[in-house]
Amino acid sequence: MGRRPRIREANRFAILDTGQIKRKKKSDLEISAPLSAFPLLPETKIVDPKFIIISTTDPLKPLSSYSCFAIHRAIQQISSQVHSITFLRDGKLLLLVKSSEIAYKFLRVKTLGDICDVSVTFHQSLNHVKGTAYAPFLINDPEEEIIKELVFITYPVKLILPGVQF
Repeated sequence: MGRRPRIREANRFAILDTGQIKRKKKSDLEISAPLSAFPLLPETKIVDPKFIIISTTDPLKPLSSYSCFAIHRAIQQISSQVHSITFLRDGKLLLLVKSSEIAYKFLRVKTLGDICDVSVTFHQSLNHVKGTAYAPFLINDPEEEIIKELVFITYPVKLILPGVQF
């Protein structure tokens, strides 16, 4: 009885085989369609997701002590466009809502259904992006001109220029 030749594609134990696996080179692969044949992606409207905190006005009874089903029903009555709901360690709720308009709906809420009185605020740090921009081509521009051109920034700007010590 002769030995059958090995077929790697059909052998589910091929990874245990000590023989060499023939791999195709990138030059051997052919692109079946030119890049111009792919359709353009549709433009999407960018929503502005917001994080909000819901807490009870009674510090002795946090939201985590109430029924999670009743809380969920009350949140769904306010808006069904809530991306995620998370209980925090201190008993408050962290909600990620899909837009600013929905966040302002929640900010107007004073009672969460018939459950309890609540206070709703924006999260202090999750709704803001703080970063550093490195732009060496701005070295020769005056600081006043840079600040004037960056009018879309809504928070204080601290410029650090190379070679200048403060």
